[in-house]
Amino acid sequence: MKSRFRLVAVIICLAAVTAAFGGCKKGSSNTPAGSTESNKKAEKAAKVEKKNLAPDSIVIAVGNEAVEYREFMAYMYILKNRYQDSIDEAIWSYNFEDGRSFEYMAKEETVSLITELKIIAREAKDVGIELNSDEKEDIKRYVETIFQEIPEEEISEYDINTDLLTEIYMENEIANKVYDSCISGVDTNISEDAVKQITVQYLYKNAQNTTDSDMRKIKKAAAKSTDFQTFAEKETEADKTEITFGQGDMGSEFTNAAFSLTTGQLSDVIAADGGYYIIYCVSDYNEDMTKQKREEMIAAEQKKIFEAKYADWAAGYEVEISNLIL
Repeated sequence: MKSRFRLVAVIICLAAVTAAFGGCKKGSSNTPAGSTESNKKAEKAAKVEKKNLAPDSIVIAVGNEAVEYREFMAYMYILKNRYQDSIDEAIWSYNFEDGRSFEYMAKEETVSLITELKIIAREAKDVGIELNSDEKEDIKRYVETIFQEIPEEEISEYDINTDLLTEIYMENEIANKVYDSCISGVDTNISEDAVKQITVQYLYKNAQNTTDSDMRKIKKAAAKSTDFQTFAEKETEADKTEITFGQGDMGSEFTNAAFSLTTGQLSDVIAADGGYYIIYCVSDYNEDMTKQKREEMIAAEQKKIFEAKYADWAAGYEVEISNLIL
C-alpha cells in the first residue's frame, strides 16, 4: 500500500526546482521559480512568522496560501524517514563541503516541495481536478495504518496527527492527478531506431602501441577464442570490455560497426578514437534495456512538459519563507 500514495517529489525534479528556487530569501517576499522580478501579476504572499515559532505559526506563504509550522514539520518527518530508510539515520548530521548540513538541505527541499504542492493544488481547483470519495477513503485508511507505526515520542516531537497526515497525502495525490493530466497528451510513439539498445564486448588498443598489422593478428586469435570477453580482458587497453548502448551514445565509427553486427558476430578491425577496436556482438537487440530506454525517453519528455507548465503557474505566485525554519 505504501507505493500507492507517492509524494509529489517523485514526479517533479526537485533538484532542478530547488536550484531555481534558490533565489528565494529567508523571511522576505520573493517571486518563485519560473517567474521574473517584473511580474506584476504575481499573487501577494501572506506574512510569515519572524520572531517566535509555535505549531500554528505561519512559516511559508505561497500567494495567500499559508503553511503552518506543524505542516512543515510533518513533511520534515516524512522526508527524514524516507532518507533514513534508504540510507542511515547518521545522514541527518552529515555536513557538506560548503558547511551546510544534510538536515539543512532537507529543510530547503521541504520548502520547495510544499511550495510546489500549494501551487499545483491551487491550479487543480481551477481546472476541477479533485479526489473522489473512494480515493479519500483509501487515503484515510492508509494514514490510519501508518500512524499506528509512528513512535509516541516522534508524534510528540513533530506534532503529528492523522488529520494533518491525511491532508498532506490528499494534497499529494491531487498533485499526482494534475501531473497525469498534464502529460496525458505526450506522444509516446518513439521510433525503434531511437531507443534500440545493443550489447557488445570489445577490446581496444592505442595506435601508439599497436599497428594495424598487429591488430589483425589479434583479430585472428580472437576469432578462435571460445570466450571473447576473457580474451578481451587480457588484451585490451580500455577500462572495460562490455557496453550496452544506443544510437548517439558512442562515436560514429564504433556505433556503425557495432550496429552492423548480428548476435554472435565478430567485427573487423575498426580504427577510431586514436586506436583500434575489435567488437563482438553479444545481443543485436537488448530487449530489456530497449524497453527501459523507451520509458526513460518518454518520462523525460513528460517531465519537460510538466516543468514548463509548472513554471507558468509558479510565475503567478509570490513566496515568503520564515527565516526561523532555515
